[in-house]
Amino acid sequence: MNITRQWFAEQMRRIAVLSADPSTTSVEQIESRLHVLEASVSAILRKLEESEGSGSSPA
Repeated sequence: MNITRQWFAEQMRRIAVLSADPSTTSVEQIESRLHVLEASVSAILRKLEESEGSGSSPA
């Protein structure tokens, strides 16, 4: 599965929104956001590995 620019931009936008949210005040909220950020980064890395493994370059 190739990474599209749109998919990558969506993931980066999601990370930026979660990182910049000023309403994050409690430890639970911060931990929850970190889990979402980790999942987003993991998805990006997984797609990169898949595209490298298939011999195709990212779109």
